Amino acid sequence: MIVIDGSYGEGGGQILRTAVGLAVATGQSIEVFNIRANRPTPGLKAQHLWAVKSAAELCGGKVDGLKEGSKTIKFQPSKPKKEHLKFDIGTAGSITLLLQALIPAISLQNGDFRFDVKGGTDVKWSPTLDYFRRIVIPLYSQLGIDVAIDVRRRGFYPVGGGDVSCKITARGSLNNITLKEKVRGKTNIASICSNLPKSIAERQLKAAEDFLIKNNIDIESKEAAVEPAVSPGSAICIYHTKGSFIGGDSIGERGKPSEKVGLEAAKFFFDEYSSDCTLDSHVADMVVPLLALAKHESVFITSKKTEHLLTNLHIARTITGCEYSAEQLDGGSLIIRIIPK
Repeated sequence: MIVIDGSYGEGGGQILRTAVGLAVATGQSIEVFNIRANRPTPGLKAQHLWAVKSAAELCGGKVDGLKEGSKTIKFQPSKPKKEHLKFDIGTAGSITLLLQALIPAISLQNGDFRFDVKGGTDVKWSPTLDYFRRIVIPLYSQLGIDVAIDVRRRGFYPVGGGDVSCKITARGSLNNITLKEKVRGKTNIASICSNLPKSIAERQLKAAEDFLIKNNIDIESKEAAVEPAVSPGSAICIYHTKGSFIGGDSIGERGKPSEKVGLEAAKFFFDEYSSDCTLDSHVADMVVPLLALAKHESVFITSKKTEHLLTNLHIARTITGCEYSAEQLDGGSLIIRIIPK
């Protein structure tokens, strides 16, 4: 059994998600202790509990310590089942964070997997649904795992109620990536709102567009839309995925002007776009578990060192035996090499 200190690095729920996903993929049992030890309320919270519970359901695995507040779990996985599974995280637990655990778990299988997931699609402290669909999924496709998402209903904090169906096609192995050349070009904007006037989405888009144009970034496509949801909410995503994978997103909140939402996403995007990165700092840590499972060495450049990236590299090495290096370049960017075992 592989033993993992849950307080390592960023010390949050990401350790659990990465660990259980890789445990299922490799068929290795794990124990995670000191779960969220450095947080104000240590131990498993509902969101993290669902990641472990769903991974166990996916593979018929056994879990000890699976309850809210638990500081230690032991997880013994089995082979993933090709069943149409349904997960209801409850309230606004992040759907995209759950998928970050489930997709690596099945990445070395062969065939189709189908999930229906209810929860939050666009919530704080997690990738928005459009960031995941428009940046993460195209990168996954390069690795040889295809993900199709159908959004029946958006879910915003604190009510949630989002409803998403996923079809994931794995091919038994994963490709490596070599992304060392900075590629820039036209960008795209997707702005949505729910149970609000369409003008909200349009104002978000306009603020983002004005900032990008002012900073000499050409726009290839833009869309503002109203989508169904249980409660009011809004989100915006700016993305570039031709040669490099770069995004910026933001969500609306009560009392937060639409223009601020759009400008926030545009500034996030611009900071990454202006760097030498080929993968922005968010998608970089998300792809690490899959690259650790690939057959050959992968190389990419990310904009900066983050605790999430370093934590995922550490957990990936602990479970898969991969090696990695992170070399700082002039300007602060990092070139990351991952060498699978």
